[in-house]
Amino acid sequence: MSEKSLEISGLAYAYPDGNQALYGVNLSIN
Repeated sequence: MSEKSLEISGLAYAYPDGNQALYGVNLSIN
């Protein structure tokens, strides 16, 4: 069993002009 080094869940990012770049991104690094 390994521990996660990094876990991101539900990441969202929008550019300053309002364009949605990322939505609901999940990332797990062991």
